[in-house]
Amino acid sequence: MKKKKFYMVTLVIWIILLICMLFMDFHIIPDTEPNSIMYAVIIIGMINSIVQILRKE
Repeated sequence: MKKKKFYMVTLVIWIILLICMLFMDFHIIPDTEPNSIMYAVIIIGMINSIVQILRKE
């Protein structure tokens, strides 16, 4: 149960990072330009967290 909670928190962090990346992309946060590698890392991290959560059930 403790591990599952850890992966839930991790997933929330990945989602927050993704939202920040989208803000950068649309220049709501100025002077930043995210690249595709950063998106790939965040999406892979989110998928990993989701898989771990589903596996623990």
